[in-house]
Amino acid sequence: MRTLLEAQEKDEILTGVFYIDTQRPTFIDQLDMVDAPLATLPESITRPPKSALDELMKSLR
Repeated sequence: MRTLLEAQEKDEILTGVFYIDTQRPTFIDQLDMVDAPLATLPESITRPPKSALDELMKSLR
């Protein structure tokens, strides 16, 4: 898809056969994103717990 979008931006025409596997989950599905805008979600859902942040910081040392 990236190649198609880049070609469109450059006003290029690509030729050939493109295979799109409709059985694979979409990128959005893989990320398990919600339909609601993030700005409308409560902080309890969007903010990780302190323990998760502590673990992340520990892994970066």
